[in-house]
Amino acid sequence: MYEGSFGGFPDTYIFPCLLLLYYTGVTKMTRKPWNSKEKQAVAKHLSGYLRSRTVPGKNAIMVLFKAEGKLLEGRSWRNIKDFIRNQARKKDPMAFLKT
Repeated sequence: MYEGSFGGFPDTYIFPCLLLLYYTGVTKMTRKPWNSKEKQAVAKHLSGYLRSRTVPGKNAIMVLFKAEGKLLEGRSWRNIKDFIRNQARKKDPMAFLKT
């Protein structure tokens, strides 16, 4: 058994996960606001999910990417899934089209 002051581990032992966090650091995420063309493209292809307040799977989102690839170039499929999830939680999930 290891001797030391931290739960049986020696004082010189560093947990690998803490070491990884120390050396990699935390990257700052920048948020990109959705423009109206992107919102309209998502609503055009995935409005059924918004109306039923369900979240689409990756396959449905990839179909959207094939149809609107250039328009959604800076977005990942997770960004679109999060957008639909956030809109579906609102009182009127299609309200973003009215502005």
